[in-house]
Amino acid sequence: MSIKGKPVTSAPPLLKNASAAPFVYFDNAPLYGIVGLGIEVELTAATIVPKADGTIAREAVCVSHLRCSPHAALALIDSLQKAIEMNKNQASSLAAQAAEVAKAAPADKAT
Repeated sequence: MSIKGKPVTSAPPLLKNASAAPFVYFDNAPLYGIVGLGIEVELTAATIVPKADGTIAREAVCVSHLRCSPHAALALIDSLQKAIEMNKNQASSLAAQAAEVAKAAPADKAT
């Protein structure tokens, strides 16, 4: 509902306990499924593991078991798509700025 043609804007949600919530870093989401009406996604990250022969190996380790409702999954998809768009816009802006700097820099002259 709006008042005098102005759309209703909502303030960002206040997040209790935000400073104590863990950060989850992941490289991949290789496994997914459903149980009943719930969505399941396993998140993994790459790690380096030393081997007995002195070499190292990269392995994927599970970092989180994501469980949510379909509604929450759609909200997550929406937030991720918006964040990706923000990232693309920032990358484009930085590339344009770098091009301007390169264009303005004096060319090296060989003697």
